[in-house]
Amino acid sequence: MALGDSTKGIAMANAWSRTICWTSIWSKDREAVGLEHLLLAEGVADSVVLGFDEKHGPFRLTYRLTWDASWRLSDAELVVATQQSTRSISLRTDGQGHWRYGDGRAIDDLDGCVDVDIWPTPFTNSFPIRRETMAVGERRNFRMAWVFAPGLTVRPQPQAYTRLADRLYLFENLDGSGFRAELPVDEDGIVVDYPNLFQRVVDNEWATDPCRLTPGCSGRSAERPIAEPKRSPAENGHSNLDTSAQNNADDAIVRAPNEALR
Repeated sequence: MALGDSTKGIAMANAWSRTICWTSIWSKDREAVGLEHLLLAEGVADSVVLGFDEKHGPFRLTYRLTWDASWRLSDAELVVATQQSTRSISLRTDGQGHWRYGDGRAIDDLDGCVDVDIWPTPFTNSFPIRRETMAVGERRNFRMAWVFAPGLTVRPQPQAYTRLADRLYLFENLDGSGFRAELPVDEDGIVVDYPNLFQRVVDNEWATDPCRLTPGCSGRSAERPIAEPKRSPAENGHSNLDTSAQNNADDAIVRAPNEALR
């Protein structure tokens, strides 16, 4: 599952799954009040994000993404619930830059987009990193299908990624905002922290136990951790989030910035 040599792609183990949570850190007034709970497996991600928008108030975003072995997206299903309404969007893509809504209508504006980027989550920044093989020092431009919650608007957005080190990438928004951020990734190419925006607080990794399929094998559960659960930044003493805020994360909301940062 390791990143390995800087000129090689990233491979994940079979029968593999993870639970990852990020909290928001962009507002000093609302530190540790946001949470995303992501269930990640081979070729599929299911996630719930709690958010807050100045216009719509609190909202809940759920998304489900599927992709092939080379991390080319195939489907994206998103649902946003607010106090006033619930809305959803279904996106289909052939992995070659052609997109349609779930009802079959073509989305010509997204021609040339291969990856999706969803606000507010750091997970989708991992798609170009996982999909493309970049050497250290190499920079590549991407045309992203950018989905903004809670409105679930979708439009193309130009971005760039530069591989600064084996596990560090520079993200640049090329829409004229000048926004850029250095993104550390883990051994599977998944974004760890998004400086000033998101911080990983939970990461549990699991693999299927082969004992389940072995006749006469007993005394082991159907699933087991392949390693000790990864310690969160808070547990390692690198977080400025207090304990009470962490305990209240389930009731928390995220305050999304007014301007598009990504």
